[in-house]
Formats: sequence, structure tokens, C-alpha cells
Amino acid sequence: MKKGWRKEILQILGILTCAYFLIMCLMAMQLHVQHGNVDLFYEDQDHEHIHFSHTSGYCYKGPSISQIARQNANFSTEQSIEARILGSCTMPVSSADVEMDALWRTLDVSYPLALSVSGWLDVVQVYSWVTKPLTVIIVPHSHQDPGWLFTYEYYFETYSNKIINLMVEQLTKNPAWRFVWSEVCWLEKWWEKAPQSQKDGFTRLVRNGQLEIVSGGWVMPDEAVVHYSAMLNQLIDGHQWLMTHVGVTPNISWSIDPFGHSPTMAYFNKRSGAKAMVIQRIHFGIKRHLAKIKTMEFQWRQIWDSGSKTDIMTHILPFSSYAITHSCGPNTHVCCQFDFYQKKCYYGKKSIRSEEINENNVKAKAWLLWEQFQKKSELFQENVLLVPHGDDFRYSDPREWEKQFRNLEKLMAYINSNTEMNTKVRFGTLSEYFTELEKSQTRPFPTFTGDFFPYSDRSDQYWTGFYTSRPHLKYLARRIQSLLRSVEILYAAAVAKANKMSEQLYSLLKLLPDLNVGRQELALFQHHDAITGTSRKTVTENYRKRLQHTFSKLKPVYEKVTQIYLEQSLSVTKNHTVTMISDWMSMPLKELRKKLVHISQKRKLVIFNPLGHSRRVVLTLMVDKPNVKVTNSSTTLTIPHQISPVWEKAGFIEDLYELSFEVNLPALSLSEVTVEKGEATQNTRLVFYTQPDTFFMNITLPGINIHQENSPYFSVSNGYLTAYFYTCNGRLQYVHYKSTGHLWRSEVKVVTYTSGKTWSTMFKDKGGAYTFVPDGPAETLSEPVDSLFLIDGPLFSRVVTVQPTITQTVTIYKTHSNMAKGVHIENKVNMQKLDNTELMMRVESDIGESRAEMCVDLNGFQMHRKTTFPKRHIQGNFYPMTTMASVENGTSKLTLLTTSSRGVASLSPGWLEVGLDRRMNQDDWRGLGEGVTDNEATTSSFMLVFEQKTSNTVSGVCFPSSLTSQLSDELENPCIIAETNHEFQSRVQIELIKRKLPCDIHLVNFRLAIQERLAIQEIRSLTKVQNIPKLANLTAVFLLVLQHKQFDCNIKPENKDCYENLQELRLDDVFIDCSVAQAWETNLSGTVLVKEIKRPYAVTVDPMEIKTFKMTCN
Repeated sequence: MKKGWRKEILQILGILTCAYFLIMCLMAMQLHVQHGNVDLFYEDQDHEHIHFSHTSGYCYKGPSISQIARQNANFSTEQSIEARILGSCTMPVSSADVEMDALWRTLDVSYPLALSVSGWLDVVQVYSWVTKPLTVIIVPHSHQDPGWLFTYEYYFETYSNKIINLMVEQLTKNPAWRFVWSEVCWLEKWWEKAPQSQKDGFTRLVRNGQLEIVSGGWVMPDEAVVHYSAMLNQLIDGHQWLMTHVGVTPNISWSIDPFGHSPTMAYFNKRSGAKAMVIQRIHFGIKRHLAKIKTMEFQWRQIWDSGSKTDIMTHILPFSSYAITHSCGPNTHVCCQFDFYQKKCYYGKKSIRSEEINENNVKAKAWLLWEQFQKKSELFQENVLLVPHGDDFRYSDPREWEKQFRNLEKLMAYINSNTEMNTKVRFGTLSEYFTELEKSQTRPFPTFTGDFFPYSDRSDQYWTGFYTSRPHLKYLARRIQSLLRSVEILYAAAVAKANKMSEQLYSLLKLLPDLNVGRQELALFQHHDAITGTSRKTVTENYRKRLQHTFSKLKPVYEKVTQIYLEQSLSVTKNHTVTMISDWMSMPLKELRKKLVHISQKRKLVIFNPLGHSRRVVLTLMVDKPNVKVTNSSTTLTIPHQISPVWEKAGFIEDLYELSFEVNLPALSLSEVTVEKGEATQNTRLVFYTQPDTFFMNITLPGINIHQENSPYFSVSNGYLTAYFYTCNGRLQYVHYKSTGHLWRSEVKVVTYTSGKTWSTMFKDKGGAYTFVPDGPAETLSEPVDSLFLIDGPLFSRVVTVQPTITQTVTIYKTHSNMAKGVHIENKVNMQKLDNTELMMRVESDIGESRAEMCVDLNGFQMHRKTTFPKRHIQGNFYPMTTMASVENGTSKLTLLTTSSRGVASLSPGWLEVGLDRRMNQDDWRGLGEGVTDNEATTSSFMLVFEQKTSNTVSGVCFPSSLTSQLSDELENPCIIAETNHEFQSRVQIELIKRKLPCDIHLVNFRLAIQERLAIQEIRSLTKVQNIPKLANLTAVFLLVLQHKQFDCNIKPENKDCYENLQELRLDDVFIDCSVAQAWETNLSGTVLVKEIKRPYAVTVDPMEIKTFKMTCN
């Protein structure tokens, strides 16, 4: 009986073992499929017919559109390349000892096949070492997230406020102790309520070197999905606050928690005066490789820097976390024993008690710690060691200060007095560490180019999901960012124009606190757990409310500043108002009706062009009648317009229309148009391609001609291009450019990835807020087309495809402007019913080389070339896209522009695939404790631009063309429409600048800095008109931030002047209302004077550089 029982158990174990290996084999097969390029289609070489696989999603078989288009256009697909050098255009290329793009080709990304209690393994290990003399700097710190598991306010009241109070108290009592602090948002909040004695104590600690402010941004920003303008603004906000209140500018950067690192942040740090920086979260394979070759410290160089002027010393924390357990050395079960505020730690499942240091154990503990120091030093070039000592919200209890510092002091005393150890240990700041490193340097540090995306901390667990998580908030943040920039520029120009003793200046300064709220709240949202969409639902809701609050503060500031500027510039009637017509978010029907412009009487609209170049643009607003007349108030000429019906959910809205009109706007200007009731017109067609139901058969829309068509395909055109669509699914298929004769395949698909929905992935982790973990290749969205119709009018043609989850509109503008030179795509997504699903838009083109690669922007500041590597799986080939991505071959280039951040990949040659939204039901084990299921209706906007190249080479470096760069600026900075009730008595067109800026110079910002020592509280005290004389003592100081863009030399510019080298720009020639009195070039954050600029105030900005100038105006 006993033997039979054993036999039965052995049989069961045998079956389970076989089943396990079978599942492993199937998972391996799935990964093999996932690694390959999955072609769901192909076309005959003669392009006569398209063939389909079972899952391709095609719904029409017959002659290919390429054949039909060739017959219609009568052109040859063989195009000659225009061989000529475009002026003096050159594209700079860097060189470095370690180039990230080349490193990826040979990098080992395998993860150890071993079990651990936590599920994570430290891949950086040291198994042997050579004893060497060491200098060790222990840097106490406390990482502060302004919102993650709990809200910003909760963290401040519970932890941060206490930590800062204790920091001042404990450092004051102990002169040998050191501490570093990063985020300024906490300091500003603490400063408001702290007594003067504490403020003085804080300032004294900073100036004597015990307390170091590192980075000094408003937050520790994300570096993947943040636009460079917002990234720079939060740095300026933080540095300006520090200079005003503490009198310092940080010279070391500390960025230990963002999920990957961007060279854009490195550049901003360098140009703001930082001499070095510390980073942490990079791919485990990269960290392992750099540790092996002792390159954990290097000079980080910009990929477009052909010299070394952008090099910044960079230190990578070598292990998997910045916590105490991962800081002293490679063995976490040893390092955790030196976290003296934790009662115990673990070695596997074995518990290890944390012990106070005393005379009985100090020797053993000191040798244990010394050994970790020696092991860690094997990973670095020099014998100076950085050992951070802290974690999230640590040091909030006075007992922790005592335990951590006192016990470490005992260990340091023993090690320092032991000649056999030959090691010196002390508390220090980051500046002290890098100073010591510089003194001890024996040879030059290697150079590095590239970025650290994507980030992975384990196996195939790539942190590429957050590129798209909670896209609605990413979208809102970018729209508010654009509004803030417009407000800043108008506000600064109005202050420059105002007389010191005027009531207008008083009114403007009264707005400064609200403007400051807008700055600070938007800066707060750049935090690496906010804009990333990786906070808990309650915290995310708090962020959403803060963004709405930001908008509610900035909107009236814009209205009041515009009103004052109009008063300053023109004679207007008394008691006039300006009301902004906001389109900053997709609004439901009830909100649309609130913003309705009633045409019962004449309406006057003021339009602001916030860009430094002129633009021709089609603007849209909602009206209640189709019979409308639009007039240019300056010329009294009628403006072309189009009336379109408004679709909402399952039908057209009665008594609500889109009024679109075309305006030509000077650079950085305010212009007025008049909208009033006009004669009825029938200039718009509404064409249905789906079988109409009773509603559509009986529908009547005044001013709209309604038709029904049943052709298998259709096309829309303008003067530049023709776009072809299939009727069965409404998706774009081909684009034909008339000037070149090129026909480009450009099929748009909506696809989905699932996570944990197949039986073969039951043992795998699923995706969450951070990670993207697909089950396998994407599948075409399998939803019926509820409605498909075309709105065709004099200004644009728009194809609308309605499905349960997504409504996609494709627009072709018929104007003679940049807007008409591409295809506009807008997706309105609501995926509340698609659990554990990633929704993406894929563009499949025939523009590509033999391997899958693309160029993608980093923060909208620069572009890097990315190659697709099967070894990184599908998810490891996604990158953050802030503004654009492109694919190219020897003759053509396709660029996809976007208005908000999201993930992008090129999984097959010529493809671009972008995230639209994602819904994950579960946590992905990164600490959040919940999934992402608070999806809401989200709008995403794109533009497809095809360009012919003048060279048949694919350059190693990436730059946008002059056209796509300008289009990106226009999408990023839409015009602002406001309604006013005034009556102008003169020409209504106000230009803020004397002449438009050169096409390669971008006005990043123009903002008021007042003067260094004027606090916002002093502004708030100006409550009465009697205080106006006090304004005479104020000095208005302005920060002008300019960028010199570099364009792709392989594409002929729209404007030939773009390739004329800009020698200089005169600051006095920029703003009409700012006659420069004094000017200085400063560091990027405007806190350190670099040099004074003398008359005639001529400055130069090299290509790809951004410079800040400080000015006062007469």
C-alpha cells in the first residue's frame, strides 16, 4: 500500500513536470513569433493586386488603389533625385567612446534564470576584488514624491514638512552632518509657513555647505514624456525661487527615480551651470555592461555635438535601487544591516536583525561594510566612492536622524582609524564627492552619447507602458503648457509697454500671483509619477483637479492681459471685456453648448498667434446657425469659411455647427475678425458611405447637401495631395503627392495588444501602469463600422469613421498653407470596456530600408535614430514620442507629428505604431498596488507628412525638415480665440515683434522675472490704487529664451532662407515694446550672468542650442 502510494505520487509529479516543460516550450515558441517581423500583407512587385492574410483586416479585394491612382495620375513611380548641395547646410555628428545605438546591437539583455523572494535579482555582482585605498563619501538624502500613493498635500503634512524641520534642527546641532535636497516645490510650501528663524537657519546651512540643494527644479521631472519647454520651465521656476529666497544656484543634478534618462535633461543641467549629475534607472543590461568595463562614470555628450562643449560628468548608481539596501555595495543582505531605522532585513527568507553599533560589534560590522565598499569600487575607474544613504520620505522622525547618523559615525570612526583598511569615510554632499573625484582623477573619463530608453528592471518587463498611460492628462498638460507660454509672452510684453506709474501696470502686477500659480501647478505635473500616469486613482484625480485649477487661473489672466494690451495699443470703448473661447479639451455636448457663439448679433473675435513666424491657419468654433459671414476687421474683406455638422455619439446635433474660417496671421500678433449672420449657402456636402438607417434617410441639416454613395473606394484631394480610402473600413490607404508624382502606401490601422488573455501567458506577469507586456503581436481592432461619412467643403474634406471604441477623422485641408501639406488624423477613444488591452494606431508605409528603424524625438528638443531589435521583444522596441517620429529610405521620408506624448515603435520597415490609450486591470508589481482603469474619453491628434529627399542617403543623425519642424510648432502652439465686445477706432492688427523671426529661430519663452528680491507676497500687498507710486521702485526684468533649430539637410526647405547661416540676432529688434536698456547672456535658468551684452545688443545662438538672455526695457 505504501509503495503504491509512492508510485502514484511519482506518476503525478511526472505528469506535472511534463506539463510544465510543455508550457515552457509553448511560451518559448510564442516569444519566437513575437521576436519576428509579422507581415500580415504583401503586394505584387508590379503593384497590381493586394494579397491578404487571414488576419490582415482588409475588407476589399480587387484592383489595388495604387493601380487606380496610377491610372488617374498618369505618373511614373521612378523619381529622380535632385542632386545638389543645399546652401551651407551641414548636420553635426558627434563621436564618443560609448555610443548607445551601437551598444544595443551587441548588448546582452538576458536575465538570470534564478528564483528570488522578491522576484528581482541584482545583475551587477562582484565576486572578487583587489584591496585598494578608498575615499568614501556617504550622502544622506530623502526622496520626495509630490504625489504617488498619496497626494502632494498628504505627503507634505505627514512627511516632508517634518523632514525639512528636522533637517534644519539636526544639521544645525551637528556641524559634521550633511544632507542633500532636490525638489523646490516642497521648500516653497514649507517656506510659506516657516518662522523667519527657521528660514535663516535653512539659508545658513546651505551657504556653509552642510545642506546642498541638488538639481533645484520644481520637481524631479520625468524625462521620457515631458516636453522640453515644460522641462525647462520647471527648472527655471525652481532656480528662480532658490535665487530669490536662498541666493544659490545648484551645480549638481540628482535624478534617481525617473524611468529612464534623456540627454535633453543632461543638456539643460549643463547649460544651467551643473558640473555633474547622478542618475539611476537604466536598463539592467546596460548597467551590467557598463559595470563590467568600469564606465559607470562618463562624460555625457549630446549626439549633435561635434566637439565636447556639451559634456557633463555623469555618475550611474550601480545597483537596482537608490535605497540604503542597494547603496553600500552589491550584497543587499549586507547593506540592509546598515539601515539602522529598520528593525530587520532579509537574506532570502532568512531574517537578519538590524543592530545598533557598539564596542562589541563595531569591528565585525566595520569590516563587513568595508568589504562592500571594496566590492563596489571594482565597478568604477577611480578610488573615490559615492554611497547614498536614504530612501522615500526617510528622516521624518528625530529617532531616525539619531540612529542613522550616530551609528554611521561609530563605523566611520573605526574605519578611519584602522590603517589596515586604508579607507577614509565621511559624510558629504554631492559637490564634495565630485570635488574629491576630480582631485583623485588619474585619467580622462570616457565619453558617451545616446539616451537610456527604454528602461527595464527585469527580463522582458519593459517600462514602456507609461509612455501612453492616462493619455487624457498628458493631452491636457500640453494644452495648458501652450496656454501658459502665450500668457507669459503677452504678459511680459504688456508689462514692458506699461508706464511705471500707470494704473495698467498696477492691474498687471495684481495678476502675477495667479500667473505664478499656473507656473507652479504645471511644473508640479511634470513630476515623474504625475505626467507619467503612474499614480493611484485618487492621486490622479487630484492631479486632474489641479490641472483644471491651473486652467481656471490662466484663462482670466489671458483675458485680462489681452484686454490691457488692447487698451495700450488702441482706443477702445470703456468697460469692454475679453472672453477666451477655450478648446483646450474635448468637451461633451453640454460643454460645447456653453461655448456656443450665438450669431443673433455681430460677434468680434480676437485671435492671438503665439509663434514668432506668420501662419495661415484654419480656425474652428461652434455656432448656432449655418448662415454666417466672417469678415477681416482690418481689411473689411470677407473671409472664406465652411459650415460643418457636428457629430456626437450616434448622430448629428441639431442647432450646432462647426464654423471654420481661414486667416492669415502675422508673427506674434493679435488680429480681429467679425462673425455675423449672413446669407444661406450650400457649400458643404455630407456623403454617407455606410448603409443609412431611418435617421440618416430622414435627416435634414440646413446648409448641408446630403448624398449617399456605394463605391468600394473613394478619394479626397487638395492642391498638394490626394488621399485614398477604402469604403468598407474608412481607413486611409494611399497618399499621392501631385508635385512629385509620388504615390506612398500609408495604410492606417487601429490595432490592439492584450496582456494576460491567452492561456500561454498565464504564468507571466501582466502589464500595468508602468510596464507594457503584450501576449503577442497586435491584432486589428475587430469592431464594426457604425457610420462612415465624408464632410466636403471649400476649406477641407473630412472622413469620419465611427466605431464603438474609436471615432477617427482624417482631414485634408484645401488651403495654400502648411496645414494642407499633410494628412491630419484625430482619434476620439473611449476604451472603458476593453480590459487588459493596449489600443494603438499603426501606419504601414512602403518607406523603409531593409531593417526596421525610425527616428524619434526626445522631449521635442532633438531626434535619435532607433533600430528595432527582436531580442527586446515587442515591448522593448517602443520609445517615448513627444512631438514626432519618422521613417525614411533613400528617396522619401514619412513623419508622424503628434500633439501629446505617447509610445511609438517601428516593428517592421516603414511602419510607425503609436499608443492611443491603455487599460490594465492589475498592478505590475512596481509599488502602485493597482491597475489603470480610470479611462475617460481621450482625443489624440496626428499629422502625416510625406517628403521627397534631395539625397539618396540615410544619415546617421536625425533632424526634422524645416516643414515638419514648423508644423510641429504650429500644432504645439495653436492660436487662441477670444470674444470681445469693444469697438475699435483704428486698424485692428497688433504685432508684438518688429519683424518675424528667422525660420530656424524659435521663441521658447519671454517671461517676466520682476527683480530677484521681489516676493509674490509683496505683489499681493498692492491692494489699492494708492500703492501705485510704489511701482516706481520696481525693476521689471525679463527672460528671453531662444532656440536655434537644426534641419534635415537632405530635404529641400520650403523657405530657401532657412539654410542661410544666421550670424546674429539683435535683441533690440525683437519686441516692439521693449527698447532694451540692459542685457546679459545668462545660464539657461536665468540666475547666473555669463556676460553683459553691449549695444547694439547682437547675440548668436548656435544650431541646436538654447540660450537665455536677461533684459530690462526702457
